[in-house]
Amino acid sequence: MHDPHPTLTQMMAKPSVRLSHLLWHALRETWQTLSHIEQRDYITRFGADWAPKRSSLDQSGNIIYRNGAGLDFFYMHRMMLHKARSITKQYRESPPLEWGSLPAHDDPMFPASISPPMLNEIVYPSKSENVWNTWVQSAATLLSSQSIMCTSLDEIGTRIEYGIHAIMHERFGSRGANNEKRSHARKPPTEEKWNDIGYNSLFDTYSAHVHPWFWAIHSWIDAQITAWESIRNIQVSWSDVWIGGWSNHAHSPGIFDESVDTDKILEAVAVLPLDQCGFYRPLLSPEEASGIS
Repeated sequence: MHDPHPTLTQMMAKPSVRLSHLLWHALRETWQTLSHIEQRDYITRFGADWAPKRSSLDQSGNIIYRNGAGLDFFYMHRMMLHKARSITKQYRESPPLEWGSLPAHDDPMFPASISPPMLNEIVYPSKSENVWNTWVQSAATLLSSQSIMCTSLDEIGTRIEYGIHAIMHERFGSRGANNEKRSHARKPPTEEKWNDIGYNSLFDTYSAHVHPWFWAIHSWIDAQITAWESIRNIQVSWSDVWIGGWSNHAHSPGIFDESVDTDKILEAVAVLPLDQCGFYRPLLSPEEASGIS
């Protein structure tokens, strides 16, 4: 695959960025599984910025709705997009790929990844054209003017995150250039092969952002914020969103900042129960994701 922005890709493949992206997703999904003592100790060791203000899943792994986590999902990835666009502009590379609409099932430019053969529709249902079409229709229902007028952006963010967003990672995901699968391990990835630029699997929060199609997925998602604002004639306030230790507070690193302490982030990831997180998982059916179940 031709890389339209090699500098951006090199930055995304750095362990500090990989770990920070994994940690952000993992904390939102596992925070409620930690005891109050473990949460307190975590804040003491790694700082309050890495304590999620809102969890996306409860202690049983069920989705939490309308608590602000959907806004966090939208905003953090919007900041990733802003930084990615800034990097490509600075180095005069092609801008990150954008999708104005979801790829059609027969789009030759963006086919479902089914190589090697075990990446089939039995294991990953969205590789099926019929299943993909169902999900595209589900997203259209959720994002219709009628739905937007009666659904908060927060809830839409949550339904997108665990619906069409996870499905896009699944449909277009492969194992990366090294053709290996990182397992659901309790410890964070430390072997050098997982830091190779070729490990850009869309299946894994440790690597998805290294893949050029990650930006296409999230550009489409980001456009839904603008659509919601336009239909509702409301400008979203981002005053209380959580982006983790990438906070923009004074003396705190911004997203992809070189000052992030890789060893500290590795330690922060290592103490989390990673066996059930770090990998994109659709937790909703198309009907649930559309909001009409």
